[in-house]
Amino acid sequence: MQTFAVHRVVIFAIMWLRLLKVFKRFVIVALGFFIALTLAMLVFRKKIEHFAIRQLDPYLKVPVYIHDVEFTFWKTFPNFSLRLHGVLIKDYDHKTAISGDTLLYAKTIDLKANTWSLLKADFSIQSFEMEGARVGLRVDKNGYKNYDVFVQDSTVKENQSFEVNLKRVNFSEVNFSFKHIPNEQEYTAYFDKLLLSGTFNAQSFQMHMASQFTINRFQDKSLTLLRKVPMNFETDVSVDNRAKRYEIPNAFAEINKIPFNLRFLQDSNSLEIHLDANKIPLALIMESVHQKDLNKFKEMTVRGEADVALEIIGSPQINESPNITANFTLRQGSLDDRKKNLKVQKLNLTGRYQKLRDKPELLELNKFDITTMGQALTGQLSLIDFAKPQIKTTAKGTIDLRALHYFFPLPKVEQISGQLWINGTLHAVLRNPGMNDQELLLTDSQTDLDCRDIQLKLQAAFPEIKEINGKISTRNDDFVFNRFRVVTAGSRVEISGTMDNLIPYFEREEALNFKAAIRADRIDLNEFISTESAASNSSATNNFGVYLLPKNVFGQIEYDIAQIIVGEHDFFKLMGVTNLTNREIDFRKIQLEHLGSFIQGDFNIQERIAGTLNLQGDVSSKNIDLKMLFHEWNNFEQENIKAENIAGKAESRLKFQMPYNLVKGPIKDQLNAQVSLKVVGGSLTQLEALKEVAKSMKNNDLVRVFLGKNLRSIEQKLEKLTFDNLENTFYISQSKFVIPKMTIRTNVMNLVVSGWQHFDESLEYHFEFDFKDLKQQNRDAQFGDINQDGFAARLFLKMFGTLSKLQFAWDGAAKKAHKQEQLKQQKQDVKGMLKAEFGLFNKDSTVQSYKSVSRPKETISIDFGADTIPAPNVEKKKREINQKFNQIRKENQTKAEKVIIEFE
Repeated sequence: MQTFAVHRVVIFAIMWLRLLKVFKRFVIVALGFFIALTLAMLVFRKKIEHFAIRQLDPYLKVPVYIHDVEFTFWKTFPNFSLRLHGVLIKDYDHKTAISGDTLLYAKTIDLKANTWSLLKADFSIQSFEMEGARVGLRVDKNGYKNYDVFVQDSTVKENQSFEVNLKRVNFSEVNFSFKHIPNEQEYTAYFDKLLLSGTFNAQSFQMHMASQFTINRFQDKSLTLLRKVPMNFETDVSVDNRAKRYEIPNAFAEINKIPFNLRFLQDSNSLEIHLDANKIPLALIMESVHQKDLNKFKEMTVRGEADVALEIIGSPQINESPNITANFTLRQGSLDDRKKNLKVQKLNLTGRYQKLRDKPELLELNKFDITTMGQALTGQLSLIDFAKPQIKTTAKGTIDLRALHYFFPLPKVEQISGQLWINGTLHAVLRNPGMNDQELLLTDSQTDLDCRDIQLKLQAAFPEIKEINGKISTRNDDFVFNRFRVVTAGSRVEISGTMDNLIPYFEREEALNFKAAIRADRIDLNEFISTESAASNSSATNNFGVYLLPKNVFGQIEYDIAQIIVGEHDFFKLMGVTNLTNREIDFRKIQLEHLGSFIQGDFNIQERIAGTLNLQGDVSSKNIDLKMLFHEWNNFEQENIKAENIAGKAESRLKFQMPYNLVKGPIKDQLNAQVSLKVVGGSLTQLEALKEVAKSMKNNDLVRVFLGKNLRSIEQKLEKLTFDNLENTFYISQSKFVIPKMTIRTNVMNLVVSGWQHFDESLEYHFEFDFKDLKQQNRDAQFGDINQDGFAARLFLKMFGTLSKLQFAWDGAAKKAHKQEQLKQQKQDVKGMLKAEFGLFNKDSTVQSYKSVSRPKETISIDFGADTIPAPNVEKKKREINQKFNQIRKENQTKAEKVIIEFE
């Protein structure tokens, strides 16, 4: 037994020694093989690297730039790997082939392949990993793609075929962007990871896909559909390479933490994507909103649920936009902001978004039902073409404007409150949406509106409106507003009016006809002047050559305004009629009171050349207190005659015509005016010009000899020069103010004055008077009684220079002209007397019988046309408007399908 045991041990030892010998040989052979393989890899490393890179060249139109290549074998045995550092592929340009822009840049790309396949000359890639990459795809305005980099050329030889068999594809930290310029679309995303796995080299296979990424921006034309939306999904993809068919039968996708069901199908002819979710909490939707104006929803108490179904159907070609349809429903929604004390108690709506090929986008609310702050509103809404939105809506109910503006901000409105009762339909076009010059253009309306205690504050420099109350009714082309009351801090106005043919006017510039009546307790234009001036300056600068006054607008406005304030000036009892015709505004029968004086007249504005207004008027006034007038109007911005220097009552009539350029301002050198002035009981006190006259007289040796001590009396009287009556007609032409010769009877002398003054402040005035009027014996006469006996001399004085530097001189030329005129007149008087008394010179038609002649004065006639406009009657006009308002209401009450507002 022991012998048998020993025998077994010996046999086991012999076998173990043989096995150890075989293992030793195997280890030696294997070690030699791996050493040889390592040496081969080291020897052929560079060739392998260059061979792997060169495999791409026949298949790309642009070169691949690689900063560095790292070869690894034992770490990935039995596979080997190539790590490419700094991989760069430029854009493809259809003209120059290589563009300066970047199509792809990757920090690292790892390629792994099987070593045994490599030994068989089969360079099949098993996995592909990309990290830290930027991919920028673009389709330019001509439809060319910058990513069209792969060669499709039959000349490529079969032995150059490069089959990439991937078992694993992994993208991480990848920034992706795609811009399609013809379709005005832009998509940007960031991939945390995108993992694909499967047997990629089969003709048909199942591929597993998992991804976490963020859609940074999804923009279609002017509308940003998605922004900063995180997405997460994992699914299996069915791939048929022969039929080019890719399908996701049913998958789970999480978009902004909202679960969706996803179905995807693409083949060589079509593309279908279905994405839907049911009973999504409205609060979850609000949390996912990234629009700046809607961020306030995240701070509210939100209730309700929604259903969404998205369908994308089209062509797999990237240049062809697919058809997109999205249906949505919101049930039992509510929004409550306790901090603002604002609440939407009920919000129900159903609608759809649709974007079909070659058709404008459509957003449609088939039905909405909103209850805000106890006010209910129901209706329908459609929005067509987001680039130039066409809005169509039907609504009935009341809107709380404060809540509406808070939840859905109104353009250029800072604050608004009050209620708007609405019933009807409205069609409008929104021009330049989202721009500073955004404008809502009404195209059709069948609407009744009732404004109830509306308060409004705009973002622009416009007065805050304390109250808007009134009723408005629109019927197709007709627009009627009845007793529409607007109240600001300084104004209170009530307007009634009609506009006929409003929509055709905006659509086709057909004639617009209107009537309006305005009654106001008070209008403070200072609330509007700064806004209007800024707007006019902007308009003048940016729209030079564009007409300011409207074309094809015809109408009449009658107004009765108790008080109107302009600057620091108050006007009272303003009444008148204003007519609008083709680029012309005609103010007729204007009446108002200012500083106790009565003013009336006509005023006309025409625009025959774009940007230039032709102003003309005929205005008269009575009972003007000159002292009050100069004080009120800040001495008319001059320093020669001030309120403390002048007194008296005046009547005047002004006729003028002047162009006004919206950029350059008034064109003064083309101003033509005629001013008829009559002053009664006037006086000039402590006037510097008269002091200079007295000083000039004192410095003249001849005057001192004849007047002597009378100079002191004359100087005292010139300190307060009085005149009982002054009447003349003055003219303005070619930048010059002209005073025809006139006689002023003063307490000092009978003074004859004439002259001119240029707008550049240069002037020349002529004065003439009888020397004997200055004698001491006439000092007590009221107007200087004339004594024909004794010494008589006519003095002529000239004042010239500029307002800032006046000069005086004795006027010899005027004296000579006076003598010649006097001699000529004497001859005519003698011939006239001889003809009258003795019948001489009967055949001479130039000789008239002697009589006092009243010479006509020169006038400038400005024709405003036939005076066919009736006197203003605001109450009568309001009654006419009210009749039309009631007529429209009555006509629509006969239509069963219309719901009409019952007005008081």
